[in-house]
Amino acid sequence: MSVSAFSKRSLPSRSETSREPLKAGQPRQSSKENPTPRSMNSTAKRMANETPKRAVISAAKSSAVRGPSQATRPPISKPVNASEEGEDPDPELEKRKVSNSSSALRETIARAKAARRELVARQTSTGEKKNNASKSSQVNAANSFAAESIVDDFEPGMLQDEHVNFLKKRVNAARTDGRLNISGMGLKAIPSEVIHMYDMDSVEAAGGSWYECVDLVRFIAADNEISEIEDHLFPDKQLSSAEFNEDEDHGNQFGGLELLDLHGNLLTSIPPGLRRLERLVTLNLSNNKLGQEALDIISEIESLQVLKLANNNLEGELEPSISRLKKLEVLDLRGNSITSLPRSLADLAELRNLNVSENRICSLPIDSLVSLPIRELVLSKNNLSGILFGRSVVSWSSLQFLDISNNNLVELSEEEEFHLPLLHTLALSFNSITSLPNISSWAELVTLTAEDNKLSSIPQGLSSLSKLKSADFTGNNIVTLDEHIGRMDSLDVLRVAGNPLRERKFLNMSTDQLKRDLASRLDPEPVDGSDAFDSEVPNPTTGYSSAKHPSSASLSKWPVQTDGKLDLSSKTLDDSNIHSIPFEELAISEYTIRNLLLSQNRLSLIPMSCLSIVSHSLVNLDLSHNSLKGSSYLPLSSPSPSSSSSPSSPSSSTAPSTSLPLTLPKLKSLSLAFNSITSLAPLQSSLQAPLLEYLNVSTNRITSLPVLRSTFPSLTTLLASENCIQDLTYEAVEGLAVVNLASNDIGSLPPRMGLLKGSLKSLDVKGNRFRVPKYTVLEKGTEATLDWLRGRIPADDDAEEVF
Repeated sequence: MSVSAFSKRSLPSRSETSREPLKAGQPRQSSKENPTPRSMNSTAKRMANETPKRAVISAAKSSAVRGPSQATRPPISKPVNASEEGEDPDPELEKRKVSNSSSALRETIARAKAARRELVARQTSTGEKKNNASKSSQVNAANSFAAESIVDDFEPGMLQDEHVNFLKKRVNAARTDGRLNISGMGLKAIPSEVIHMYDMDSVEAAGGSWYECVDLVRFIAADNEISEIEDHLFPDKQLSSAEFNEDEDHGNQFGGLELLDLHGNLLTSIPPGLRRLERLVTLNLSNNKLGQEALDIISEIESLQVLKLANNNLEGELEPSISRLKKLEVLDLRGNSITSLPRSLADLAELRNLNVSENRICSLPIDSLVSLPIRELVLSKNNLSGILFGRSVVSWSSLQFLDISNNNLVELSEEEEFHLPLLHTLALSFNSITSLPNISSWAELVTLTAEDNKLSSIPQGLSSLSKLKSADFTGNNIVTLDEHIGRMDSLDVLRVAGNPLRERKFLNMSTDQLKRDLASRLDPEPVDGSDAFDSEVPNPTTGYSSAKHPSSASLSKWPVQTDGKLDLSSKTLDDSNIHSIPFEELAISEYTIRNLLLSQNRLSLIPMSCLSIVSHSLVNLDLSHNSLKGSSYLPLSSPSPSSSSSPSSPSSSTAPSTSLPLTLPKLKSLSLAFNSITSLAPLQSSLQAPLLEYLNVSTNRITSLPVLRSTFPSLTTLLASENCIQDLTYEAVEGLAVVNLASNDIGSLPPRMGLLKGSLKSLDVKGNRFRVPKYTVLEKGTEATLDWLRGRIPADDDAEEVF
């Protein structure tokens, strides 16, 4: 790529140079000196603008080195301009100026620039030609000096040719790892080095080989000055179609992209061929100048899961075509001029995060949004008014983060009780809200900011929130405080300044002081606990204290369904309170527990003691979306439920521990997905499940894949995508029918896996870092991939060679 493709932000324009302040002791230059010709062609203008500012700065530094005696010498009076008198300037005088001071050097360079413009303009005046001849040596000297001073903004001290070399190094590395980042390099266009990076000539010139090349999967060209991407870079043709010519259609290297990041450029449109990126998962086009028409192309990228279009020129109602992105999980549209959202958003069944802040939205299709599994919803800085949730909406079970600050809302919900069981952050500052519904069911709430509203009282149920850490009610109309706030142990920050409180002393108290004052007004807490359970007396039959196991009347809280399913999902269960569930009584209920759902809780350990009670019948166990971490998610010893009772309980000294390994003789399905597990070794050593067929450990942090069938001989389906697995062996896959190892860090595939054709029905290894087979082979399916691997098995079948 030529140097001209890079931005010349380090080069000052002529206007910038003329406005530079005068240095101390520098004579003011006459406007008549070095006149600029009226007629200048484009070449002359470009050459005038390329005079480097740093040459002047460098000259100033050199002047400082010479010492004050020279740097502060009074300026020598200038002769009358040669073009006016018809005489050449005195050469000796010019030499003295160049050598004596930085101000004189600045003047010399300025005169050299004028001389250069005169040469380009080809003035015919004999006197001007004579003047130019006398200055030609100065022009050459100034140009040589300037060339050594050009410094690019990308990296201090890097020359333009080094900048190109740096780009080439990144391109060469991208050929082998599939990741190219050319962000912040001041590019005005996609460099030719990128366009032709897979040409044989380019590969050979870099000392590479074609078989080392992998497809580009991540391309980041953010924070540049790219205003247009030419259509031929992303051909609007199917990669598999006959009309696609790899030799003629450049851009084939983008066909396997999974991430494309072009944010922070000057794009006003996108090429239609982007819709042909069949593997694209993440597209970031924020901070450009795109309009709604871009969505017509983007909406055809069916594989898209993350779309960011923040700070563009989207205006009016959002295009309904966006609802065609059925796999979309993250949608960022903040900082536009959108006025409304289409009801067709309800078709985005996988949407998790929606950010439409800093727009002009007046109303929302709230019924459509509530039907989606949205976890984060950001609506701040819009024109919302009235009531956000009408009577038709009484709960939102998936919502975890809600920001509606800086709007004109007067109510959050029309209902007195509005259920948000998983909400952990609520921001509704700078509205006109007069009251909030009963929030006692918002058990997960951690942060509540409601400053600058019109609340007349603390929300009902606030004091029952055991996880609330921060509450800000600054600038409201609150008169009194709930005394029960004094017993909120988790509350670290409570702000009530700017309220007309009856007891003004509260305004100057810290949170701890305020809580102590309020708590002192309450009666002592009861110690018998008889309101929750029947009594503290141990049951003579079971030996368990009823303080931990409710009476039969409370079994209706945990109904076992007719199909044997016990659903304990999203019950905020942790390692302690799970033992309050009467598994002993449930195990002998009318319906046998076969399916136990414990997902969406906060368990950091697999509850071995509880599982042992239902081990004789358990077939399906779901522990996904919990807090299982590292390799310690299975306890070394597992106490029975009675061991967690109080020390004074008679059963606490005699309750046996659950022996390990735990045996689940009928277990066929186990899900540990969406945790933070790093190893499967504890599972192999502490669990016996001879009939286990299905194991899901996706979205964890597992680093290696052991031979699981040696422990679970019936295992046929293994889902382990989105982990950190680096190595894959033939033995780890042998005997399995379905294997999903997508989006890991696998560096190579063993060729012997090709021998598994017939037994291995489904293999997904996309999104890993291995070089071959290429994605074009993987896209053809499991059989094609296994055939490719089988063809790479060494002839002697002894070598452990991998690709």
